Amino acid sequence: TVLCYLHTPDKLPLAADVLAHPKLFFVTNSEFTKSLHVDKSIGAITRPLIRPADYATPTDRSAVVFINPSPHKGLEIVIELAQARPDIPFIFVVNQRAAGEKLRTQLKERGTANIEVLGPFSNMREVYKRARIVIAPSQWIETWGRIATEAHFSGIPVLASNRGGLPEAVGPAGVCVPADAPHAVWLSQLARMWDDRDFYDELSQAAFRYAEREEIQENNVVDSFVSFAKSALDRPVQRAPGVRRG
Repeated sequence: TVLCYLHTPDKLPLAADVLAHPKLFFVTNSEFTKSLHVDKSIGAITRPLIRPADYATPTDRSAVVFINPSPHKGLEIVIELAQARPDIPFIFVVNQRAAGEKLRTQLKERGTANIEVLGPFSNMREVYKRARIVIAPSQWIETWGRIATEAHFSGIPVLASNRGGLPEAVGPAGVCVPADAPHAVWLSQLARMWDDRDFYDELSQAAFRYAEREEIQENNVVDSFVSFAKSALDRPVQRAPGVRRG
């Protein structure tokens, strides 16, 4: 029995006789990822296992947080937003010290005094404790949006692009913008989330509620995956005529 967990944009082309093997099973991390694999029979959708205790924290809601500030994650979009709103503090969280130094030099040349570059962190609660908004304007295909789920545990809404599985991860607890939207659209949505207290409070409460949905609860993620794996192991082999043995 082979259980294949699909969680990247790779379409994993396989020969027809392999796909027809009765002991080959597929699981994806999102509805979007499932849509990439129309040639496969997807047995289950299992969300990423994200423990609330590792991320939930009180937050002073003082900054916009941008995690992994790289070009394919929408770096230029966020820099332009920071330049347009010098009154808003931005925190860029890097995962390597060398990347942080390089980014600081780049930002200094562009005069973005309201951007603070921090990281790497082993405890992401240190990041989220300052977040009013988490921004994720990804320009590449995200099959999920882990940081959205992490942020929601603390009632932090997310401003994201609509690429891939991000809309599923963000849900009602934020705003999704077309990835190629002009600067003015991104700026207007950021302004609404930052400046409109009532709108922000609605999104924050939606984040808390969305973080409680069953599909991402730790026990449900583990139990549903184990249940599917057991059913796959127990499934009898019924080979179709002409299917190669292997």
